[in-house]
Amino acid sequence: MRCIVFNLFMTITSMLFCQSDSLTWKEIRSFELGKNEAWNVDILQNVYLTKKNLLKKYDSVGVMKFSQSFRSVGRISAIEPVNFMKLLVFSEEQQSVCWLDNTLTLGNDCIDLTELGFDYAMKVAVSGQPDKIWIIDQLNLKLRLVPAHNSSQYQEITNLNGIAGIVEANKIMECNNELFLLDRSNGIYRFDLYGTLIEHIKNEEVKDIGVWNGHLLLLKNDELQTIDLSNGFTAEIDLPLKGVKEFRISDKQIYLRTEEKVINYRVSLAD
Repeated sequence: MRCIVFNLFMTITSMLFCQSDSLTWKEIRSFELGKNEAWNVDILQNVYLTKKNLLKKYDSVGVMKFSQSFRSVGRISAIEPVNFMKLLVFSEEQQSVCWLDNTLTLGNDCIDLTELGFDYAMKVAVSGQPDKIWIIDQLNLKLRLVPAHNSSQYQEITNLNGIAGIVEANKIMECNNELFLLDRSNGIYRFDLYGTLIEHIKNEEVKDIGVWNGHLLLLKNDELQTIDLSNGFTAEIDLPLKGVKEFRISDKQIYLRTEEKVINYRVSLAD
């Protein structure tokens, strides 16, 4: 049996993954989620879900702790935990980014992206650099790193189509001082923080990506494909259900989003 050592769940010691049938998936809980609603999970396993203009926060045992209405912000398109005390929300409808505290209370520090020269901001991601966010302008495929409190000073990568052949940015995320961009028709692009293209991983029809412990995870064909970024070694992990559209990982738990639900699993090696 071929086995790999892979720290999928961010534990201190690596878990030994053999073939997919050696894994046990235990469903912990599930959350109802509409087709076009946003969601995310933070490092403490708090789950955030939208329902039209409502944003709800559930704790690690599934108890709803806070619920807030954000009609003034507009429909929330993305939820990005900054840390366990701070949350970023993006409204594609209003072209705005706002910050909330851990009680979902809206602060005064919202950014109108049209005032910063964005034609149409489509995707956002939290940066590891303090109080900075990545924003993709879809119309001209421009990527900008914007400080939250001094948005006149920024770093920009322009002409992503000409530089890397990117057609559409379906997801962006920063991890370990590198930026990963998913174009579902062309694959994954890996940049350094200065905008230099490190690698293009050609892989079509990838639905979602994640990066943990030096490995790139690709959601595709109802399985997680893993790529060791240091040597290119690949492996596959079968998922316990069909129709998964997105995933998140927090500690030893994985959250799978289907058309109508977010389902929380605990994964372990079978006895």
